[in-house]
Amino acid sequence: MAVLAAQFVTGTWHLREQALQLPATYQLAYDLQKSNEKFVLYTWEETRVLQYLDVSFPHKDVLHFSFFLQDKENYQHVKIYMTDHVIKGFRAQGISLSGRVRKVKTYRSSTLADPVYGNVTLYEWLN
Repeated sequence: MAVLAAQFVTGTWHLREQALQLPATYQLAYDLQKSNEKFVLYTWEETRVLQYLDVSFPHKDVLHFSFFLQDKENYQHVKIYMTDHVIKGFRAQGISLSGRVRKVKTYRSSTLADPVYGNVTLYEWLN
């Protein structure tokens, strides 16, 4: 009976946490939505959520570093942001980003409810 009570309390706590806290990708979207600066956001799979939220800022999913290098030339006069998932993808391709990016902010939500995107870190590309 004590185990059942403990599971009930723990489950209720997790449900409450999930109900009160926005997912990290939503936090990122709403934060950038408030920005007055011109920018583009490169993402890995977060773009699906951004499309669902119908955000007003430009965002693109990028899986290959070569595509990113070509595409970023279209945005020479705006800030270029990317998520940590993009950076991890580039590193997996053998790309060193040392000195090329600056951490801006980390958005956190329940990794129990969203194990892959429970933490999303925003980076700025340094030209």
